[in-house]
Amino acid sequence: MQRQGNILNWHRKRNGLVILAICSCLIAFGSIIARAQDDQFFLQGDVYSEVKIKLAKGSSPNTVTRFQVAVSNSNWNIKMERAGNVYTIKTEAGSTGTNAEIYAVSYIRKNSSNNWDVLAASARPGPIPYILAEPMIQVLWFAFVSRHLYPQDGRQSSPQIFVRFSLELNNAQFSVLVDVKHAPQLPYFLSRGVMFEDGIRRYWEEEEDAWVQPPEEEPLPYPYEHGYTNCIYAVEEFGEIGPMAWPKKFSFVQYGMKNRATNAADLDLFCVMTGSVTNFESEPQVSSFIPEVPKGMIVNDERFIWDMAPVFSFTYPSTGQWLSKDEVTNTPAYLAQIKEQLWRVPVQKARPRQFKMPVVYGLNWWCFLEEVRVIVNSPPRRPGSN
Repeated sequence: MQRQGNILNWHRKRNGLVILAICSCLIAFGSIIARAQDDQFFLQGDVYSEVKIKLAKGSSPNTVTRFQVAVSNSNWNIKMERAGNVYTIKTEAGSTGTNAEIYAVSYIRKNSSNNWDVLAASARPGPIPYILAEPMIQVLWFAFVSRHLYPQDGRQSSPQIFVRFSLELNNAQFSVLVDVKHAPQLPYFLSRGVMFEDGIRRYWEEEEDAWVQPPEEEPLPYPYEHGYTNCIYAVEEFGEIGPMAWPKKFSFVQYGMKNRATNAADLDLFCVMTGSVTNFESEPQVSSFIPEVPKGMIVNDERFIWDMAPVFSFTYPSTGQWLSKDEVTNTPAYLAQIKEQLWRVPVQKARPRQFKMPVVYGLNWWCFLEEVRVIVNSPPRRPGSN
């Protein structure tokens, strides 16, 4: 009887553990399902930008960008529009997967006109949108979409988001450090993100060298040779709808190297952005996450740049819809690019010359020019410094 009692107790304990394990799995699965269901939203808002460095004559240091973001799990779409002194530019970018291809279109019009002219379209690998006509897309992507790229809090390695010194580096593969923190509520937006420069200047002596070799590397001038804080994103206030918390007010600050700096924390303030979300909904209000591409619009295709046998960026007129990679390989533009690469060099390791945009807007372009000024005017490196 005692043995039967021990066996019965063992079965009870085992069944209890099994039930506990099943309950734990169900809770975890329910949490995953709940997160997946809550990981969709639509929001609208404005970003006020104030550039702190001296700009070219006729450029306004203060701008307002209107934006909207739609997300459903790993699908996302970002639209923005900003008016300058003479022109207004609008850009739309979208993707249908965490590391899926990213498509973007840009339009431009004079402020005195209501007619939009096509500017350019692009298709490139994910996960980070590098839109040459509009770096603001990257800011909004970091604020509202990038949390999938950072599964945990703390300092970690990340693909570069805001590239310095050369727009060519958008397609050079290297990582920098970021320090992120997520909000504790669904859908776990970033509440803070700090991006660091790694203390290395990457460049090509000649533009065409980007076709055939990785960038040259050299330490930044003293005291930045070990890196510095580049950008800080922070949520100032969260809004809440049910179990969801979303960034109602946020800021984005960009720093850069300073002439005659005494230490790595001695930086110039380049740009300050303050954003606010004016409308938040728990359902994405878009018919498609991929923007439409008008027929005849010039497409800059970079989807092959990271393939095992890379094919660098090339352009072709749109047929009125996005072509798949397989379809593109049959186009004259793709075949011409292959032919050009063959006579340039047998093995390609980097991307080609940059795609020339008619107009380039955005804080990073001005900050790039300012970084070059600092490097050129920097004092000689201190003896014994690394």
